[in-house]
Amino acid sequence: MRFRGYLLGIAIVSFSLLMIYIFYGQIAVFVFGAMSDTEIEYREIKTGGMASFVFKGFAINEKKTGIGIFAEDADIRLSLSGADIRRAIIDFNFKKVHFLKKAVEKPISYDNLDGLLAIPFSSDWTYPELRGRLQLKKGGIRLENLMAKSDDLMMSFTGDLNDDRTIKSDIVIYFADKLIAKIPPELTNVILKDEGGKWKSLSVKLEGNYATPSIQVSGRLFRLNIGLKE
Repeated sequence: MRFRGYLLGIAIVSFSLLMIYIFYGQIAVFVFGAMSDTEIEYREIKTGGMASFVFKGFAINEKKTGIGIFAEDADIRLSLSGADIRRAIIDFNFKKVHFLKKAVEKPISYDNLDGLLAIPFSSDWTYPELRGRLQLKKGGIRLENLMAKSDDLMMSFTGDLNDDRTIKSDIVIYFADKLIAKIPPELTNVILKDEGGKWKSLSVKLEGNYATPSIQVSGRLFRLNIGLKE
């Protein structure tokens, strides 16, 4: 499924943002990009001591997967509980954001579950805002309260991304009425939950290896468990 590649991209980009914090400024960005096989570009950077980075035209892309994120404005801030970097908390706030893909993408599809899960990660979407929090933990990182927002599509993500390439997360995708109209009624009536106003949601739980996660989809009328294979 295309969804697997997008999840791996999120994990890589999230970890890359974390590494920018551990180092510092322009030299740190250059060194980390070279060491991690990650492309990092920006038009402008401002630093506030060791704990604040503000970018203009910020792009980060993992070379192996070709998946990344571009933000017109990126504000990344570090909080420490004591001197131990392993307890760092990283808050990020991106403006005018879209995903980057080097590979040719399939057209957006509204008529199957795989297509609906992939929509939030399409490079065709621009989110006015994407924000969240990263926290270091033993054996990986925790991504909390990531929220990507646009007028017609929103996505929330909370979960653990581990060094052993496993994931455990909850994702909720919100579709506005403009997009709901493109989804066949037989899907809308079964898998989407009414959130009030113009919004309906699709809830997804992911657990296991990035490449072959177990997916649980919770709809209005059912709960579906899917074990993916290579």
